[in-house]
Amino acid sequence: MGRRERTTLDNMLQTAEFLERLPELPEFKPARTHVDYSSQSMSDSLDRTLWLIKNDLTRCVHADLGLLGWDTHIRNEPR
Repeated sequence: MGRRERTTLDNMLQTAEFLERLPELPEFKPARTHVDYSSQSMSDSLDRTLWLIKNDLTRCVHADLGLLGWDTHIRNEPR
């Protein structure tokens, strides 16, 4: 078996292992801690990030921290 086939087989085995674990995972339930949408959206994203890491479901995470509009690159003075 060549390197490419071993890599494909390893990937398939890791995927099967992952799918077998899914039913055993605790349900993701974000805490409702904020009244305003932007703060709650940020909180939900951070809760999901923590849940993914705690349950060993990811090696990296991109957390969307809501619609805060802080990194606009345009029209920053009026904001």
